[in-house]
Amino acid sequence: MFFGLCWLLSTDYKNKLEVLGRNKMAGLFFIYFLWVVIGAFYTPAPGEAEKDLVMKLPFAVWPLVLGSLFLFSDKDKRKLLRLFILASVLSILTCFIFAFGAFMNTADIQEFFFTNLVDYKVLPPHYLGMYLSFCYGCLLYNGLRKNYFFGRSVDVLMLVILAVGIVFISVRIQYVAFLLLNCWIFFTFIYHRSGAFKAVSGLLLVLLVFGSLTWAFPGSRHRIRDTYNEIVSFKSTVNQKQTNHRKFLWTEGWEVVQENWLLGTGTGAAKGALQVKLQDNDAKFWDGHDVYYLRDRNYNFHNVYLEHWANHGIIGFIILLAIIILPLFAPGQAEGKIFLLICAVSFSTESMLERQAGVLFFSFFYTMFFMLPSGSKHQNGQQHIK
Repeated sequence: MFFGLCWLLSTDYKNKLEVLGRNKMAGLFFIYFLWVVIGAFYTPAPGEAEKDLVMKLPFAVWPLVLGSLFLFSDKDKRKLLRLFILASVLSILTCFIFAFGAFMNTADIQEFFFTNLVDYKVLPPHYLGMYLSFCYGCLLYNGLRKNYFFGRSVDVLMLVILAVGIVFISVRIQYVAFLLLNCWIFFTFIYHRSGAFKAVSGLLLVLLVFGSLTWAFPGSRHRIRDTYNEIVSFKSTVNQKQTNHRKFLWTEGWEVVQENWLLGTGTGAAKGALQVKLQDNDAKFWDGHDVYYLRDRNYNFHNVYLEHWANHGIIGFIILLAIIILPLFAPGQAEGKIFLLICAVSFSTESMLERQAGVLFFSFFYTMFFMLPSGSKHQNGQQHIK
């Protein structure tokens, strides 16, 4: 709302629209939001569509107010990124402080892991884990280039805090993201500067320490064992009950996609269509106290790509893929590509764009990395786009 007001009060709309017209990535966001609006006209769930439209407004607002204004220099962008890294580090440290307080009362070591550790009402652990992985990648990449955010010692300390935070949050897809992220950074930076031996040695050392930490602590070790059981349960039940929700959510979700592959169910209607499919599913799950069925709970698809295809059809799915893939071919923007890697991996096991915590994170940083006009004001007051 604040940036929207700035956009309105700054006038000079002709120049702003000309700048916006040359912004191809902003055009992709507008097309995406337009397709979400179109889907609201044929959806059988208008109430859900209205909620989804309000939630997805940042996909239209950020490109409009930031993609047409010369508000931020490259230094300003770095300051914003620095602020987000600091906030994320403080956030996970706050989680540890509250977890320690809970542990003193309960003596339960599980207070330090997963949903017990991240107890924010509007920020589940999957989202904070995604934030931490992104911050870790930015610090590692810039640290290897000796382009520190806070100074060498502080950056290293923050890297350790973020890595430990990822271990204790125990969001398993972030373990995968951590592996891929380190492989990409080590082999795109150290390999070209110092050769294959140092790249492989450094990578193996990081992964060995990280892997040892995840196996050393009971909460993260339990999550790894759960992963093994979930993989096994793709073919058969484990201990007479299912452990893999996604097996059924993705299978039934794919049926929704197949039945609505062209235009989708309409904005906000895919989740309801999934619930209909789950009504006949008799797989038993255990929540630690009692047996329950998937139909008893209001599950989403747990996959951004599948849910978008189900909601918005093949066109909406292609638009989403274009948003994620096209910037990868642009030169530079290392932090932006780190951001896309983390998001692309995180989107595969959670419906990250069904909460404000995901929509705001993705739309804002995407706009910052790939849509902000980069320019400088010369003494004569004229703006030049780089």
